[in-house]
Amino acid sequence: IELEASCAPVDDLTLSFSGTWLDPKYDSFKLGRGVDGPVDLSGKQVPGVHEFSMNLSGIYSFSLGSSISGFVRAAYIYDDEVSLVYNVLPSVASREVSTFNASIGIEWGNGFEAMLWGRNINDDDYLLSAFPSVAQLGSFSGYPNEPRTYGLTVTKRFQ
Repeated sequence: IELEASCAPVDDLTLSFSGTWLDPKYDSFKLGRGVDGPVDLSGKQVPGVHEFSMNLSGIYSFSLGSSISGFVRAAYIYDDEVSLVYNVLPSVASREVSTFNASIGIEWGNGFEAMLWGRNINDDDYLLSAFPSVAQLGSFSGYPNEPRTYGLTVTKRFQ
């Protein structure tokens, strides 16, 4: 089931929601790789595929005079907990995503734009993927998500 909705409760404000509910299970997968070797994964949840995920966002646009416009944007991303792979224990390699991003920008009539942005503002910490380490029985490796990041983007448009 997938649902997307957007509304503008007042002028210059747009709120959006999207959500997905899945039943990600293998119908038949008899040659899967589990923690202890080959395993029948038939009927098991597909690793890395969330049963529920959603995005919430809002953007407010504004004007400052006749030649300056701007916006404030906020977004929240959520994915429920899921095991990443079958050949790494869920206690080592599972994740739940709960990330907040935001930005504010201004555009001048002369083509200049400036945007201050932050990603993963709440410093959500999770693994993107994981796998057994090579030649180190019982060890696992993984790739973490990006940490809290801030930036300023300045742009000049030539016409």
